[in-house]
Amino acid sequence: MKRKTKRSTRSHTTKTAKRKESSRSSSPRTIALGIAGIAALLIIIAIIDLWFHHKSATIAAHASTQTVTIARGAVVPGAGSPAVGHPAPDFEVIYPDGRHERLSDLKGRPVIINFWATWCPPCRAEMPELVQTYEDHKADQLVILGVDMQDPPQMVAAFVSQMGVSFPILIDSSGQIARAYQVRNLPSSIFVNREGIITARWIGLLRPEVLQKHLETILQ
Repeated sequence: MKRKTKRSTRSHTTKTAKRKESSRSSSPRTIALGIAGIAALLIIIAIIDLWFHHKSATIAAHASTQTVTIARGAVVPGAGSPAVGHPAPDFEVIYPDGRHERLSDLKGRPVIINFWATWCPPCRAEMPELVQTYEDHKADQLVILGVDMQDPPQMVAAFVSQMGVSFPILIDSSGQIARAYQVRNLPSSIFVNREGIITARWIGLLRPEVLQKHLETILQ
């Protein structure tokens, strides 16, 4: 019995020693793998940071070439319904230089009225596509009016400058224009043809294919 106990003790001691040796040998590998993982993560972060700064610089460079017009808006009492197939409710754009222009003055030109806000992620996502569409169809006399939903003017100015917006932006400070068009969700886009008739209403992110589809109807 004593011999068996001694053998068992030696065997247990040997196994314990092997475990300790294995633990010691694996520790450097574990540390090396950990360092390699951290290094890889830092490289990825650096690449993302460079990409972000490059994109921000590109946007800023584009924005610096644009003249951003931020106006005020007010509803004009009278006829008009926000429903498709009806004349668009009239409203007035009051520009910083004192000029007044009504939506009804734009008859003969296709118009997109885009309701948005600085805090709205889908509004931010669709803005570059709207800017590009505006630039591409200036020869077609396309008008895009961005109607901001009651944001402070400073926030609006920073947003449109950062995004490189080149079409007029008006601030619906009282919410009257949004109520006239029964806008309850952002973003919302209203397509108005050359006769001043609403041809389509789109609620939510304006995907390129949807924008192109409804644009074709008002360019005719």
